[in-house]
Amino acid sequence: MLISEISAGEIRWNSWYQRPEGSYDTRREALIDAAAAKSGDLMRVMARVFSEQRAEDSGQPVLTSFDEDSIRVALDELRARPDCADFRACGVVRLLAQFADVMSPEFRAEVEDALSGFRYDAHDPGDDMMIFWTENHDILFCSSEYIAGSLMPDHVFSATGQTGAWHKARGRKRIEKWIDFRSRFGHAEWDSNVYFPLQLAGIINVADLAPDEELRARAARMTDVMLADMASDSFHGLLATSHGRSYPDRVQSHRGESNSNIHWLLYGTGWRGGVGNAAETFLMIAENYRPHEAVLALHDDEPEPFVSRERHSIVVEKGAELGFDPADPENTVLYWSLGATAHPLVMDQSSALINNNRLWRYAEFKPFEAALRLVDRFPAVLRNVMVNRSPAVRPYMTEVNKITWRTRNAQLSSAVDYRKGEYGLQHHLMEACLGPDALVFVTHPAAKNEALPEPNEWVGGHTFPRIVQDGPTLIAVFEIARFGLLAEPAPLEYTHAWFPRDEFDEVREQDGWVFARKDDGFIAITAKNGLSEVPDQDGHPTLRSDGKSNVWILKVGDGGQGTGDSFDEFVSSVVSTPLEYSDQGAIFGGLSASWSGIPTVEGEELTLHDFGRIDNPRVLHKYGVPRVTFFSNEGDYVLDIDSGEVNMTREDLDEDF
Repeated sequence: MLISEISAGEIRWNSWYQRPEGSYDTRREALIDAAAAKSGDLMRVMARVFSEQRAEDSGQPVLTSFDEDSIRVALDELRARPDCADFRACGVVRLLAQFADVMSPEFRAEVEDALSGFRYDAHDPGDDMMIFWTENHDILFCSSEYIAGSLMPDHVFSATGQTGAWHKARGRKRIEKWIDFRSRFGHAEWDSNVYFPLQLAGIINVADLAPDEELRARAARMTDVMLADMASDSFHGLLATSHGRSYPDRVQSHRGESNSNIHWLLYGTGWRGGVGNAAETFLMIAENYRPHEAVLALHDDEPEPFVSRERHSIVVEKGAELGFDPADPENTVLYWSLGATAHPLVMDQSSALINNNRLWRYAEFKPFEAALRLVDRFPAVLRNVMVNRSPAVRPYMTEVNKITWRTRNAQLSSAVDYRKGEYGLQHHLMEACLGPDALVFVTHPAAKNEALPEPNEWVGGHTFPRIVQDGPTLIAVFEIARFGLLAEPAPLEYTHAWFPRDEFDEVREQDGWVFARKDDGFIAITAKNGLSEVPDQDGHPTLRSDGKSNVWILKVGDGGQGTGDSFDEFVSSVVSTPLEYSDQGAIFGGLSASWSGIPTVEGEELTLHDFGRIDNPRVLHKYGVPRVTFFSNEGDYVLDIDSGEVNMTREDLDEDF
C-alpha cells in the first residue's frame, strides 16, 4: 500500500526503500526540513535559508540565520583551486543567485570576489591542477561560469581580465555544446554512480537559475531526459548497471551512491543515505525547475520483466559525420571527455591544446607524453603503435550498447560486446543485483600498482571480456592478452567474481555452479575453468577461475512476481539446462556466445549493436535525435530537447524511431 505522506521525522535514514513512501512533493518537503535542521556544509546552509525564507513568506515567525563560516570553507577552496573545486563552485554560484538578499554587503562582496577570481577553463591562465575536461567537470565549470557572469556582468574576472558578460557568453556557448552532444548521443561517463549526480548538479543549476528563458527551458528538458535515463537502469533506486566510470567501493555496495538519494526523492525508492549532495539539494530548493510529471511517473505500474536497451557516446571515427569532427579544435575538449585524448584522430589537436596551455604538468597526460610530444617527428603509423601499446587507451569511453533486465527481486545489466580484449580504467561492465550489498560481477583484475589506483581488481580491470546478454542470462568470454601494456606488469592469469557470500540469505554449490539467494531474488554463476573461493589482494571474498581463456555465465531469477520459481526450482532449472563449452565460447540453453562468432538465441542472430539511445516500455529515444517519448498510463508525452513539447501520434513515433 502506498504511503502518500511522509515527514522529516519519518524518514528511515540509511535504509533501502523497496516500496515508495510519500509523493515527490512530500518527500521534497521532508528533506528540506531534515536538511534545515542540520548544520554544517554549504548545501545544508542553503536548505536552511530556503526553509526559513518560505516560513517568512507564509507569515510564520522565524529567526533568519546565515552561517557565514561554513560558506567560507567553500570560498577558501575556490581561491585555492584544488582539483574538484568546481564541485564547490556550483554551490557557491547558486548561493549568490538564490540567496544574495540574505547576505550582508560585506559577505556578498566576499562571495563575488571568490567567484570572479575563479578559473573556469583550461585555456585561462593559471598553474593549478584543476581538471576541466571530463564530462562532469565540463558542465560544472561552464554552468558556474555562465551564472556567475550573468550575476556580475560588469565585474572584471581576475583570472582572465575579462568582464562577467564575456564569461557569461563563453559559458553559454559551452553549455549549448554540452547539451547538443548529450541530447543526441548520451553520456561518455554513462550511468556513473559517482559522476552522473555531478553532471545533474550542473545542468539543474542552468535549468533553475539561467536568466535566459530559452536556455533555461532547454536545460530543463535535458535534465528530464537525464533523470529518465537514471530511472531506466535503477533497481528499486539502486543504479545496478554498468558504468562508464566508478570506483571499487561504489561497485561493491550501493550504500554510498548519490544517485540512490536522488532516486528516493524522485520515486520514493532507493538507499536513503544522508542528505546533502549537490544535485539532490538543488532539486529540493529549486524555484523554477520541477521534473515533468511524465518523468515522475516512470516507475508507475512497471511491466515485469522490464527490459531496457540503451546506447551512449560515439565511435570517434564517425564523429565528423555525426557533426562533431575530431579534427576541429573546437571539439578537442569534447573528445577528451570521452577519454579519447590520444586517439589517432584527436592526437594532433590534443598536443596543440596541451602545449599551448602548458598542461603537461597533469598526471593523466604522462602515460602518452612521449607520443604526443613527438607528434610532428614520427609518422602517424608509428605514433599510433606507441599509443595503442600505452596506458593511454585505458580511459576510452566510446560508443557502448547496454541491456538491463529486471523484475521485482532481481536485475541483470551489462555493456554488451564492448571493446573486447581492450583495456579499461574505471569501467564497470556488468552486474547481477539482488540488493544494496547482494551483488555479483566478474572482472579480469589489473595487477596492483601503488602509483596508479585505477585500473585495479574491481574497476577497469586489465582486459575486457566479450559480453553477450539475453534477458536474465549473460555469457562473458575472456581472452586475456599475452602481453601487458608498456611500463605495466604482466597480465594476471585468472579472472574473478565479486561474491559477498555473507550478504546472501543462502548459498549453494551444485554441479560446478554457485547459487545465491537474497529474499526472493536468485543468482547463478559458473565458469568453464571451474571456481574456487580465494580472497582478493585486499582480503575480499571472490570466486576465482584460473586461465587466460575462460567463459563465465551469470543468470538471475525471481521467486516472487517474476518467474514464480522457488529457489529449489531455480537451481534445478539451471543445472538441467544444457551447457556446452567450446574453445572460445559456450552454448547455454538457447544462448550461444563466442569470442568472435555471431551470438544467437535459439538459432536466431542476437543484435548487440546500434541500439536506440533509450528503448524500453517507458522511454523511447532515437539515437542521434534530440526527441524523447515518455509512455505512461496517463498518456504519452513527446519532448524535443531543442524546441519543447511535440504533438505526435503513435504512428508518427513508430516511423520516427
